[in-house]
Amino acid sequence: MNDAHEQKPLHLGPSVPAEPGFGGGRSVVGVSLPYDYLCGAATSPAARLFVAALGPVEEGLRKLRSELVGCIELRTFPPDAAKEHIIDAVANVWNAQLRVSLHPTLVPDRDSADLEARYPWLGGLLKRMPSFQEKIVLTLHAFASGSGEVAELRGRTVRALRRMVDAAKESLPLQLALELNRAKGKVDPGTTFRGVLAMCEQVEDSRVGICWDLGHTQSNVLRGVCPPDPPAEFLRRVIHAHVHDIGPDGATHWPLIFGNVPIQRYIEALKGVGYGGCCVLELSPLRFSDRLDVGESIRRSVIRLRETLGGGE
Repeated sequence: MNDAHEQKPLHLGPSVPAEPGFGGGRSVVGVSLPYDYLCGAATSPAARLFVAALGPVEEGLRKLRSELVGCIELRTFPPDAAKEHIIDAVANVWNAQLRVSLHPTLVPDRDSADLEARYPWLGGLLKRMPSFQEKIVLTLHAFASGSGEVAELRGRTVRALRRMVDAAKESLPLQLALELNRAKGKVDPGTTFRGVLAMCEQVEDSRVGICWDLGHTQSNVLRGVCPPDPPAEFLRRVIHAHVHDIGPDGATHWPLIFGNVPIQRYIEALKGVGYGGCCVLELSPLRFSDRLDVGESIRRSVIRLRETLGGGE
C-alpha cells in the first residue's frame, strides 16, 4: 500500500472521555458496522443497507455519536481485506471521536511470528492511535469445521492465539477477545462457557479474554448447548460483549425489540463483576430489512441498550 493511504490525516477535535477500561467503570454502547461502509466504499449488500439507514459514513457516525454511542466495531472481515480500506475505515471512526474495536478472522498458526504478516493493517493503526483510546480489542472466533475433533480445533485455536500474544510486545495496546460462538452444527470448541474459558486459560496471557455474545448464548441455551447463565470465572474474563436479539424465525442478530434474549439479566451479571468495556450492538440488517425499518431498528436498539447499561428500561 502506498504512503498516501497510510498517512490519511486524522482530524481529531477535543478529546472524548477517557477509555473506561476493562474491569471497572461504566460500560460503553458500541455499534458494529461493515468495514466497506466505514471506509466510504459501500459495495456489499449489508453496507448499502447501512448507507440507506444512516447516510454516508461521516453522517452515519455523527448520528450514532449523537445517540451517545462511544465505540464502533469493524464487522467481521477476511484476512485479504484491502489494507488501505481497513486503515481508512478506522481513521473515519477516530475522526468522528469514537473508539474502535476490530473483528478480524483468526489466522492459523504460522512459522512467522510477525503480526503484520498476519494483519498487514495493524502496524499502521497502532502508530496512529489517538490519545482517547488506550487499547484496541480484536475479537476472534475459534476455529470450527464441518468435521474433525473438538480437541484438535481447540489446540489450533490456542496455538494461534498464543502465537499472536508472543508476537505482540507487552507495550502494544492490544487485547484479544475470543468470542462465544453460535452452535451451527459444526465441530466448534467455542460454543460453551467452559469451552471458551478453557481456551483462554490455556493461552496463559492476561491480554486474552472473552467476547461474550449475548445473542449467541441464548440461541445456544435454546438448543440445549449452554446452561442459562455463565459461571463466575467466565464473567471475570469478559473484556468485550456483543448484543443482539433473536428474531421471530429464530435467527440471531436482530434488533433489540423482541425480548427473546434476556439482555437485562446478562448485563446485570456483567455489572456484578465490574465490567467496564464496550457492549457492541451487532445487527445483520439483511435478515430483517424486508420486515423492519433498518434505521429505526438501529435507533431503538441503541436506546434500549443504553438504558439497560444505565440501569433503566
